[in-house]
Amino acid sequence: FINNFKSTKRRYFHFFFLFALSLALPHLLSGIRFYLASTFLVVGIYMLFFLKKNSRGCILLLVAGFTHFSCLVFIPFMLLLKFFNRSELIIKVLFLTSLFFLFIPRDILSDLVGGLFTFSDVYSAKATSYLGENDFIQDGLKEGSVNYFIKFAINNLWVFLALLYVGITWKNKKSLLRNVFLLLFAISNIFYSAPTIFERYMLITKMYFIMLVIFDYYSGRRTKLLVPLYIFPYQV
Repeated sequence: FINNFKSTKRRYFHFFFLFALSLALPHLLSGIRFYLASTFLVVGIYMLFFLKKNSRGCILLLVAGFTHFSCLVFIPFMLLLKFFNRSELIIKVLFLTSLFFLFIPRDILSDLVGGLFTFSDVYSAKATSYLGENDFIQDGLKEGSVNYFIKFAINNLWVFLALLYVGITWKNKKSLLRNVFLLLFAISNIFYSAPTIFERYMLITKMYFIMLVIFDYYSGRRTKLLVPLYIFPYQV
């Protein structure tokens, strides 16, 4: 991705480490199958939209879904964006609508998901473990120490900065990369009341947020001064 821009070696390695340091090793070690699936998903989306390799992109999306069922949520949205509509207005409306889910309790979200989708017994038990009363991250916040709260706040600082970035650049000239990022962000927001799911989905969104910051940086848009602001939370 970075090779698409004329960049000095110093800037190249700077953004390379920005990507590398965005990966949270503790999460990688605790959910290897999901992160393998999310890798297929991130690469599949990139192939589908930016390399114009539709067949390979679709195959990777399917592989992601079969590797971890939670990635299936992204597939219909990505295919709709690719093959039916790329309207920036629709994407922005979906993103703004998704913000209402930040205030929806988890039991309502669970009923909504249960009403829209039918799961097998295995997947139903898995969905219940994420959307039910017990959530790994929420339990950690209830029972954890002050250090856990600090770590959680730092790890999620970038989410609030990303929202700020979206607001500041809301009127920027539209781009396909921005549409993909906003759609991923919107899907993640829907599951905000289930912290474990939200945090995992936001890791996928984070990769495209970094791409968007780099794209805006090299496109000379009104965001160059903001770039250092977003490097900090990734490298903590």
